[in-house]
Amino acid sequence: MSKSLRRKYYQKKIQSLHEADSHSWWKRTKQFLSVSDTDPLRHLDVPAGQSLADVINNYFVSVSNDLPAIDSNLLELITDTQLCAEFVIEPYQVAHKLSRLNVYKSPGPDGLPTWLLKECAAYLSEPLAALYNTSLKKGIFPEVWKSAEIIPVLKITPVRSIQSDLRPIALLPVVAKVFEGFVREWLLDSLSPTFDALQFGCLKGHSTAHALTSMLHTWQSSLDNGHSVRLLLVDFSKAFNRVNHNILFQKLLDRNVPQCLLR
Repeated sequence: MSKSLRRKYYQKKIQSLHEADSHSWWKRTKQFLSVSDTDPLRHLDVPAGQSLADVINNYFVSVSNDLPAIDSNLLELITDTQLCAEFVIEPYQVAHKLSRLNVYKSPGPDGLPTWLLKECAAYLSEPLAALYNTSLKKGIFPEVWKSAEIIPVLKITPVRSIQSDLRPIALLPVVAKVFEGFVREWLLDSLSPTFDALQFGCLKGHSTAHALTSMLHTWQSSLDNGHSVRLLLVDFSKAFNRVNHNILFQKLLDRNVPQCLLR
């Protein structure tokens, strides 16, 4: 019976889409998915003479406007002028990371599609490795790799406030993210011994499930022993966008992170 119903539904609703024009195809598909054509940003107030894109952009920029710029004098704290010979990226390592890229990920502002980097991994690995190693030795990160396209993602629909209902998602150059992946692994190797035992976020092999299990165990153990449980939850607004990089640099230096990576 169920097979018969599915066949009738397919013949009535879907089979005709094979011959439909693009307009009809999208219209019917949106009906199936219950997608509304209503603009989710329609409730936002835009000052006269300004575009919505400019208003959103200005707010995203204003979040960290009061943070100080990186202090160039911090570089004087780096006393190890030797090149870090142990931090070398080999072409085969680059090829391995490129071959594992998700081709459905959007490219960054450099416009290099992910599928191209993956398909040409064998040919691009050597020049990219040379660029990465030169960047490490010189302590210079190319300006073009620092650029990003910021996409405002909706937290709720419809959006009623730019300040609370939009989340900025950055599309970075893929080659820059591959490079950062190598540096991240070296930083974690250096910093892991200094992490709190109850640190679960942003660590491989850890998840929110581990954090919840640890909390529940602590609470239940306390209650079983006749003690009470008091809980304080803190949410830092715009936390990742408000990191003072001067303080971060000093903390990394204090934790003996290899200075060639800091440079």
